[in-house]
Amino acid sequence: MSDVSRYAFINAKLRARIGDLHTHALVENMIKAPNLAEAIATLSGTRHDSLFRVYEETGDLQMVELALFEEEVGYHKELLKYLDSRTGKFVNVLLEKIEEANLKNAVRLWFSASVMKHPISYRSAYIDKDVIVNDIDYTKMINALTWDDLVKATEGTPYHEVYSHFTAESISSQGLFHIENMVDHLWYRRLFESFDDLSRKDEEVARSIYLVDVDIKNILSIIRYGLYYDFKKEQMGEIFIPYGDVYRLLKEDLDDGQLEVNSARKIIGRLYPEAEDILEKMDMIAHPDISKSDMATYTLRFEHYLNDRRNREFTGILSGDPFTVGTMLAYIFLRKAEDNMIKGILSAKYYHWDEERIRRELN
Repeated sequence: MSDVSRYAFINAKLRARIGDLHTHALVENMIKAPNLAEAIATLSGTRHDSLFRVYEETGDLQMVELALFEEEVGYHKELLKYLDSRTGKFVNVLLEKIEEANLKNAVRLWFSASVMKHPISYRSAYIDKDVIVNDIDYTKMINALTWDDLVKATEGTPYHEVYSHFTAESISSQGLFHIENMVDHLWYRRLFESFDDLSRKDEEVARSIYLVDVDIKNILSIIRYGLYYDFKKEQMGEIFIPYGDVYRLLKEDLDDGQLEVNSARKIIGRLYPEAEDILEKMDMIAHPDISKSDMATYTLRFEHYLNDRRNREFTGILSGDPFTVGTMLAYIFLRKAEDNMIKGILSAKYYHWDEERIRRELN
C-alpha cells in the first residue's frame, strides 16, 4: 500500500477523533462539578467511560489515573494495527516513552522499600503490570531483594544498558536522578535513530517536531537546574539531551568551560525571541536580589510559553501534507493534552480547589 492510500485511511479516522478532543462541554461540566465524585460522573457515557466505571467500583482516584495510563497505552497500540513495519517501529519508540514512565515508577517503589525502608505494598497496585513494549516483570523489579536482582529483571530490554551502569552503593548515595536522566537520554537516542527507517517526508516531519521538543526540554533544564539548583557546567553537560539548536549552541560554551546562566539566556532569547521579555526578568546575574516567589512566577510563565510553543508545533502539522505521519503525531499529542487536563481537574477536585482556582491553573 502506498503512503498516500495508507495515510488517507488512517488520517481520516484520526482527524475525526481530533475533532472530538477537548470538548468544551466536558471540561466545563468537570470544572463546575461540586466534588470529585460528580466530576468523574461527567465522564460516564463518554470515550472515558472506563474511568467512571473504575471509580464506581473502587472509589480510588489513583486507580482512575492508572486506567487513564492504560488508555494511553491502548490508543498507541491501536495505531500500530494500521501501520507498516517501519512506521510501526517509530510508534513503538513513542510507546517506549510511556513504558519508561512506568519503569521509573517501579524503580522508585523499589528505592522506597529497599533504600528508604518505606512500606510500599499499597502503592504497587498502581503500576501497570502488563507488557507495554518490552517484556518486563514489574513485580519482580519492585520486590527485588538487591539492586543486582532488579538489574537482572531488565535483561533483554533496551534499559539493561542503563541500569547495569549503576550499583547499589551509587543508587543509595546519589538517588535516582542520574539514572532517570540516562533513561531519558536513551529514549531520545532511540527516537532519533528510528527516524532513519521512516520515509523521507515522514522523517522531515518527525525530525522538525522533535528537534523543537528537545530544545524545549533543554531550556527547561537550564531554568530548573541552572537557576534553582546552581548545577555546575559538567553536571549541566550531562543533563542536556544532545540534539537540537539549544544544545548545539550551548555545547560550544560547555566545551570552552564558559557556560553561564546569562550566556545561556542570551542563546535561548536568540532562538526564541518571543520569550525575551520573560527571560530578562529571570536573569539571576542582572537581578541577584530577585525573590524565590518571583522566580517561580517567571518560571511558570516561561513554562507556559514553552508549552504553547510545543502545542503550536504539534497542531501546526495538521495544516501540512495530509499524507504523512504528522496527523498521527498531532493526534497523540492532543490526546495526551486531554488526558493531562482530565487528570489535572480530578486532582484539583480531590484537593477541594474551587472553580476559580482550577480555571486559573488550567490557563
